[in-house]
Amino acid sequence: MRKIKVLDASDYRTALNTYNAPKSDSGASVDPFEDILHKNAPTQNYSVAFSGGTENGRYRASFLYSDQQGIIRKSGLKKYVASFNEQHKFLDKRLSLDFNITAANVTEKIAPISNDAGSAGNIISLALIWNPTLRLQRANGLYNQTNPSGQTNPLALSDAYNDQTNITTILGSFSAAYKITKDLEYKVLVGINYGTGSRKQEIQGWISALGNPVGGSANLANSELFSQTITHTLSYVKQITSNLSLNAIGGYEYWKTVFDGSGIFGSQFDLDQSQSNITPHYHYYDNIQGGATGNRASYSFKDPSVELQSYFARVVLNYQDKYLLTGTFRADGSSKFGSNNQYAYFPSVAAAWNINNESFLKDNSIFNSLKLRIGYGETGNQEFNPVDAALQTQTYNSFNNSAVNHYGNPDLKWETVTSIDAGLDFTILHNRVWGFVDYFDKKTNNPIVDFPISLPSAGGTVFKNMDGETHPTVGYTPKAWVTNKGVEVQLSGAIVQKTDITWNLTANATFVKNEFVSPELAAIPFLKNTGGLHGQGSSGAYSEAIANGQPLDVFYLPRFPGFDKTTGVQPPSEAPIFAGDPNPSMFYGISTDVTYKKWTLTLSAHGNLGNKIFNNTAMSVLNISNIIGGRNIASNLPGNGESTANAITPTTRFLESGDYLKLGNATINFNAGNLGKFVKNANFYVSGSNLFVVSKYTGFDPEVNIDKALNGIPSLGVDYIGYPTARTFIVGVNFSL
Repeated sequence: MRKIKVLDASDYRTALNTYNAPKSDSGASVDPFEDILHKNAPTQNYSVAFSGGTENGRYRASFLYSDQQGIIRKSGLKKYVASFNEQHKFLDKRLSLDFNITAANVTEKIAPISNDAGSAGNIISLALIWNPTLRLQRANGLYNQTNPSGQTNPLALSDAYNDQTNITTILGSFSAAYKITKDLEYKVLVGINYGTGSRKQEIQGWISALGNPVGGSANLANSELFSQTITHTLSYVKQITSNLSLNAIGGYEYWKTVFDGSGIFGSQFDLDQSQSNITPHYHYYDNIQGGATGNRASYSFKDPSVELQSYFARVVLNYQDKYLLTGTFRADGSSKFGSNNQYAYFPSVAAAWNINNESFLKDNSIFNSLKLRIGYGETGNQEFNPVDAALQTQTYNSFNNSAVNHYGNPDLKWETVTSIDAGLDFTILHNRVWGFVDYFDKKTNNPIVDFPISLPSAGGTVFKNMDGETHPTVGYTPKAWVTNKGVEVQLSGAIVQKTDITWNLTANATFVKNEFVSPELAAIPFLKNTGGLHGQGSSGAYSEAIANGQPLDVFYLPRFPGFDKTTGVQPPSEAPIFAGDPNPSMFYGISTDVTYKKWTLTLSAHGNLGNKIFNNTAMSVLNISNIIGGRNIASNLPGNGESTANAITPTTRFLESGDYLKLGNATINFNAGNLGKFVKNANFYVSGSNLFVVSKYTGFDPEVNIDKALNGIPSLGVDYIGYPTARTFIVGVNFSL
């Protein structure tokens, strides 16, 4: 969709003179980033489905084949998905049986890309900083591996590196429902999820690459997942009086999952050590035994099984379709928590008022519908890593002893989210305009954090709830909570409604603010670091913190003081400050569709405002010192007053605005209808995704979703050599026979 701007060959030559750098002009003019791309990476999707049956029995089967090439060389995704479901009714439709099964196989080819690559980089960073005057291939077709800077050739890395995953998944379920009476129904559902996967990786020995073992290396990994679910429900639907109806359900659910795997690693192979004499189709990972005997290692792992058991009930009362009251209650137990606190209880209540059904609005000419709703509820969160947080875990090594990873906590308990929600839904002007306004206030109590622990023999960490309580095993923990407050609004309208032309428009926006609160930590700058940084000048560095009174993952960096006008060097950094919020204060979206006769145009755009992004790529990959070492630099550096002697330091210099507007999709559809006797409901369409983005951010894409977690704390808004966003065009047809 967009590129990171670096110097072309002409500007690079100018920069060499400007900075009096060692002459690394090799006389050519190349664009290495273009060479690692598939400029036109085709995607093919084919799907077919058929169905049939009678009033008492129906079936449907479908099949999908998809082949998507990635925009980076040797990347792609291929999948096969088949599904079958069948429903039958017996005993005068009182008994119903449903069967569902889906099988999928997904193969992915992965380019040498990583979000934690060190100074050696990956294929993207290597292409960005490759000397644009130095050819990637020699006249004889072999790769140029004698770069004076010692940099790895990105094209050579692409050819020498192979990485492929293969995952097979089977999802199956069976359900049976029996109407005990016309109002009372029992249902049971049994489901399984089985998946097995393998990953093969290698880097050939012929490549000259930083970090590549002599003779190359290979890794073969396998893993297996098995989950099972069983759910029992009893539902009761009754029209108690002409004005009052009841809808109630109670149930029990059990879920269990296990995950394990193994692998083997080898290095120092004796084949394919020269790129001019490569054995065709020889892969190290298919011949691990070919590596040096002393350089082979195997491993295995098994995560603790996770079990979740829940009891739940819900009651809905409806009076005259004016007043609705809903109450729910859940009792959830999870093996992920300590033995003393595996169960927790979560109630909720909600009410709605259909104001338009009141007599005083019966004959109004403005509102077609008007509903006021309000609710309060509690939910539990068990989605955190690691799954063994409540247990003491340790790793055994080759010296017949072990090291503790973290200590156990039998008092570890559920994180609880309490929320208040109030909203107004409306439809006006003869159903031509509709929308809603929502207010929400969520509070996460008892957040789980790992704390250092001191023991007489050794140190370590233990996971605790920040609940302000003293626990017999792990002692006192300060109280903390996280708040998320905001307003969400949406407005839609049928702007034009004519026989041959219609136009609909929808706009929505969410305004939100979050905050981490821990009054007892007010005197401490931060609780935890996160937002880990990588690359040159980033060893052990971080960019974000969890701190009292601050947004989650607030940027915690020294202020950038500018460059000394005489030396061009940045003065020593001051103490870090809370420098910016990675959380947008506003999300918004706009969608519209226009139909003229058989043609329809659909547009969808979205964006956000108010957040900052830390550009780790600009800091560590494209810095000014590259020009001295014979590597390329960012195009905005020449003339900024910076000296090539300036040290790489994380500061607010690399914080950029994350505001953006992106045209996410545009589709033109032609409804041809029936074609001849056999083809029905034919539609032809052209669709484009990620067509453009409007943003001041200088990276590939301001929608940053790279995981830079540190200390088990997720991060947000740190960008480091992210995968470029693909602009995709689809031409398709769908029809039925």
